[in-house]
Amino acid sequence: MEKTENADGSSGRSSSRNTSRNIGGAECAAQWKVRDVVERPQVRRSIQRVHAERTDWIPRVGIILDHRDARAFEPFDRFGFESLIAGKSVETLLAEFAVLRGESLETLRALKLGDAELALPGLHPDLGEVTLGNLLATWVVHDLGHIAQIVKTMAGEYRDAVGPWRAYTTILH
Repeated sequence: MEKTENADGSSGRSSSRNTSRNIGGAECAAQWKVRDVVERPQVRRSIQRVHAERTDWIPRVGIILDHRDARAFEPFDRFGFESLIAGKSVETLLAEFAVLRGESLETLRALKLGDAELALPGLHPDLGEVTLGNLLATWVVHDLGHIAQIVKTMAGEYRDAVGPWRAYTTILH
């Protein structure tokens, strides 16, 4: 076991054996590899300059605040991140993500959004009318989905090792 530092600066423990294998592995063929899940948000250099932050969360907040539903969001390119992560280590990407997420959260705090702003309409290119509150809630759930993918993949390393307890470990099903 090796000591690791979390994005928030707290320490934790992880198995380098399992972490290394899981980073490039896949939960199943149809799902993102852990490296893709981790790296995709990690390369966001700034709100203005990097793929997902530029085209998704904070920029879409700005579109709703500035244009309401008079201007649709740009469709999101789910694979546009690939060239941005090439050659970067997971450690580098996680460090960048910690900084960028902090900047995004500071931006949200500075906006001092209230109930009136959360109810403002926006226009999603596929879903139609959404609210600012819907967008922010989706951001949270989106991140939680990636965390779930990573955790499930990492737990899969122990599928055989848990033996008969597998019946009680729903994450392995």
